[in-house]
Amino acid sequence: MIQSKAIITVLSLNLLSASLLPSGAYGFERVGLRVGIDTEADVDVIGYEIFGVADTAWSWDLSNDYELLFEFEGVAAVLNGEGTTGGLLKIAPQLRLDSDVFPVELVVSSGPSYLTEEKFGDLDLGGAFQFTSSIGLDWQIKENWTLGYRYQHISNAGIYDVNDGLNLHSVSLDCRF
Repeated sequence: MIQSKAIITVLSLNLLSASLLPSGAYGFERVGLRVGIDTEADVDVIGYEIFGVADTAWSWDLSNDYELLFEFEGVAAVLNGEGTTGGLLKIAPQLRLDSDVFPVELVVSSGPSYLTEEKFGDLDLGGAFQFTSSIGLDWQIKENWTLGYRYQHISNAGIYDVNDGLNLHSVSLDCRF
């Protein structure tokens, strides 16, 4: 429990310090925190993430009210459970469907990730190289603040002999510059 509180405190301080940076600092247009719990009844894994999203020049106007944006997300995470703590790093493209009609955006992301630990009790992810995919919604609760939900899947796509996979329900809070 103390370890979880320490992780949350460090992540919170990083978010606060990043939110004080000038717009677009370090190439990120938004930074945030994400916490996820596993969806499997036989394992107990929690993920703590710091993430940054960088906009690109690519976007497509789908109509007067909808725009599809192409972005990149960088993630540094800690996975903790079943007596094991490991790190996860990910850089992945993502698509964001932005609406002028609703304060909610649809976000889809998939890309490579690297794990420092691949076994969490009986859960065996097979190896260090993984793919992390997610789909979710971001709700703009204030001008520069967004509350989000992601369903995330981490697996190795069959490149190792073992591929148990990990599914997380995650909530996030991010600050836009």
